[in-house]
Amino acid sequence: MKITVCGSKIGTVSKFIDKKLGGGGNNLQIDCSTQIFGNPLKIDGIDNVDFFEFLRRYRAGSIDAIIVSSSVGEMKISKEIVRKLKLNRVDKIAVYFDLFFVNNSLTWLDFEKYFFPYIEINLIDGCNLSCKGCSHFAPLYSKEEFYNLETFERDLKQFSRKCDLSAIRFVGGEPLLVKNIDEYINIVRKIFPVIAIDILTNGTLIPNLTPDLLKYLSRENVSFCISDYPPMEKSKDQIDKILNEYSISHQFIPKGTFRTILRKESGLSDPLTALKICGCKGSKILRNGKLYRCPIDALQPRYNEKFPDAPRKLPNSTWIDVYNPNFTEMIDLLDEPVEMCQYCVETPGQFEWRNLPNPNSESWSV
Repeated sequence: MKITVCGSKIGTVSKFIDKKLGGGGNNLQIDCSTQIFGNPLKIDGIDNVDFFEFLRRYRAGSIDAIIVSSSVGEMKISKEIVRKLKLNRVDKIAVYFDLFFVNNSLTWLDFEKYFFPYIEINLIDGCNLSCKGCSHFAPLYSKEEFYNLETFERDLKQFSRKCDLSAIRFVGGEPLLVKNIDEYINIVRKIFPVIAIDILTNGTLIPNLTPDLLKYLSRENVSFCISDYPPMEKSKDQIDKILNEYSISHQFIPKGTFRTILRKESGLSDPLTALKICGCKGSKILRNGKLYRCPIDALQPRYNEKFPDAPRKLPNSTWIDVYNPNFTEMIDLLDEPVEMCQYCVETPGQFEWRNLPNPNSESWSV
C-alpha cells in the first residue's frame, strides 16, 4: 500500500512505520508527504507535494491512503485536516497519534464517523492525596466514587457508534485506586482495539501493583504519565525500575507547583483570555454519558455543594449528551469557551504543591 503522510510529525510517522509496523512487511510504503494547511515539510528521501497534487495521485490510484499525524496539542488542526480530506472524498485515512511522547497509535478512520482524537475519563473522583488547587476537585470527592463499570461500557459503546478515537487517558482522582482497572482497559480494547491508552497517576501506588497487573499493562501497551509531586522523590527510582522491568512506557511530569484556577476577585474573566491560558483546554472529559469542555467544568458542581456559603457560586456545567442522536453536530462547540471560563483566572498565579486534607472555598483561588 502506497501512502502519503501529512502533519508536523512526518518523520516520526516514518520511524513508527519502520519500527512498530515493520515497514514494507506490513505493505505500507511512504510515497510522498503533503500539508493540507501550509507548505509541505521536507523529509530526506520523501517526495513533497502540495495538497492538490496529492488528490490527483490519490484519484489516479497511485496513492492508496493518507496518514495524518496528530497529538494532544494539535487536535483541532488534525480534526480540520480530516474534515477537509473527507470533503474531497478521500476515504482511506489513518491517524498517527502521539500521546504525550510516551505512547502512540495508528488508527484507520471510518469515513462516516466524526473524528475525535482524544478523550479523558475520570475512573474515580477521589484520590489518596489532597492537592491544593486540584483541577479535578478530587479533595471534595470520596475514594468510593467510581465510574460504574456497566455505565462506562455503555457510554463508550455509544461514543464509538458516532466517533472514531485515537487515544484515551484514565484520570482521577487517582486511577490506581480502582482495583479492577484491568476490566476498564478490557472494555476499551474491545471497543477501540488499537488506540493508545495512558494512565495519569500520582505514582504513589505503583510499588503496590501486582506482577500480574504489571504484565497485563505491558501486554496491553498501557503507558503511565506520573505527576512528580514532592512526595514522589523518595520512590521515584523504585518506580522507574519497576516500570522498566516490565517494559511499561512512562514519563515523570514535574509538578512542584500548581496554578490557581478560580478567579478570586469580583467580576468575570474574559472567556477567550481564560481559555487561551487554561492548562486543561485540550482535556475533553467523558463522564456518565456526557461530554464536557474540561475537567474543571465537569467536576466543579461538588464545589457548590461543599461550600454553599462561598463568596460566589460557580455556574452550571456545560455538556453534550452522547445519547443525543445529533451530538456530533455539537461537539465542535466544546472547542469554544463555556460559561465556566468566566470564573477561571485570566492570569494564573502559582504556588508550591501542598497536601491539604481540609480544603476550603479559597483553596482553588489563592
